[in-house]
Amino acid sequence: MDSFQALHVRLFRTAGLSARVVKNVDACQKTHAAGLPAFAGADQMAGGNVRQLAHTPEALKLYLDAFREAVRALRAVGIPLRLSATRLLQWILEPILVFDLRRFCDSRLAVMGGMDRVVSGFADEMKELADELRAILRQSGLPSPASDVLFAQVDAQFQACKAGPHRD
Repeated sequence: MDSFQALHVRLFRTAGLSARVVKNVDACQKTHAAGLPAFAGADQMAGGNVRQLAHTPEALKLYLDAFREAVRALRAVGIPLRLSATRLLQWILEPILVFDLRRFCDSRLAVMGGMDRVVSGFADEMKELADELRAILRQSGLPSPASDVLFAQVDAQFQACKAGPHRD
């Protein structure tokens, strides 16, 4: 770690935030982004409302399945997983994860954190991430039924945003 990186790590840690320098930034970004378009698709299934998503277990289960599909595909094409929590996702039982996701989606943090705005306000970015993950899934040769369903939701949201507001 050079002095510039050390300065930034120290700055974040002084502010009480966790910080470290990663060597494989691409793998770190792909690991982090593996679940974003699936979450966006699940949110759209619940009407674009993160609180409603908390009460839509089918969409939450699809999200978990799609995230797991993406993680398996990343591994299959040789992209190392860089976040330990992502590796844990493969082993934690679905009912526990659904319970935790329901609590998160129904929390003030999810609402105040702007999860709905991130999902709907960045339809083009979600579409781009979905397309990149589709390519990785195809390259891996692994089945991706949950991703297919949720990425179709992302595509529909992108098309709706691209078309603009409808007026009667």
